[in-house]
Amino acid sequence: AVLMKVGDPPITVGQVEGVVLGEDNGMLGLTTDSEGNVYAAVVAASDEARGVWKFDPSTGEKSRLPGTEAIPFPNTLTFDEEGTLYVSSSTGEGAAEGGEQLGAIWRVPKDGTAERWLADVTLGGTGQLNSFPLGVNGIAYRNNVIYAVNSEKAMVFSIPVLADGTPGDPKIIAGGSEFLLSDGLAVDDDGNIGDRLETTLGSVLSSIHARLESSRDLLHWSPRAIPMKSDGQTTAIFEAPNGGGQAQFFRIAQ
Repeated sequence: AVLMKVGDPPITVGQVEGVVLGEDNGMLGLTTDSEGNVYAAVVAASDEARGVWKFDPSTGEKSRLPGTEAIPFPNTLTFDEEGTLYVSSSTGEGAAEGGEQLGAIWRVPKDGTAERWLADVTLGGTGQLNSFPLGVNGIAYRNNVIYAVNSEKAMVFSIPVLADGTPGDPKIIAGGSEFLLSDGLAVDDDGNIGDRLETTLGSVLSSIHARLESSRDLLHWSPRAIPMKSDGQTTAIFEAPNGGGQAQFFRIAQ
C-alpha cells in the first residue's frame, strides 16, 4: 500500500508493507492533523499491516496508532477538535442477537489506544452487493456530531457525541436508492453534508468536499481518498490511481 503526493510526477511519501495485491483492500481513508501529518487506514489480512498509520510527509517516517490493528476493517478517518481520531469499521464486527450485521466506529484518543466506540446494526452492511457486508463507510465530525454513510443500506445518518464522550443513538437523516454504495462524506462550515456516490460497482472514487453542488464527472485518476481543506481545495495527498468510473455528488442541507 503506497501513499503518494500529487505532483508532476507524483511523489511517493511512504508505504505499508504486508498488503497483498489482489487480495487485500489496502489503503483506504486518509486524513491530516493540524501539524500536517497524514493518517491512512489500511485493510489487510496481515496483523502487521492492518490498522491506522501515521506518516510524516516530509520524511516518510511512519508509525501505527496503538490498538488499531484490532480494527477489522478500518475505512474512513475523521478528527474532532481535541485530536481524537474516529475510524469507521465497515465489516467484521459481528452480528446482533437477531443475526443482523454490525458495523462500528472506533475512537483513538490523542496519545491513546484505539477502542470500539459504537457498534450498531445501523452501521452494518447487508452483504447484498458485495462478497461481504459493507456497512458504515465515510464519516465526518462537526460540532459534537459524527456524520456517516452506510454503503449498502443507502443512507446517511448522524451520531451525537455526548458530554461524557460516549455515543448517542444513530439517527437517519437521508436515504434512498441514490445513496446506494455511498462512500466519501464531508461537512462544510454551515453544517451541510457532501456525499459521494459510486455508480460503478467495485470502483472506489475520490472523496469530495461538501461545497460541491450536484454534478457528474468521469474520473480517470481515482484515488481511494483525498483529504480536503475547508476552502474546498485538496491537500494534494492521495493514495494511488485506482481506475476510472462515474461519480455523482450530492449536497444535503442541514
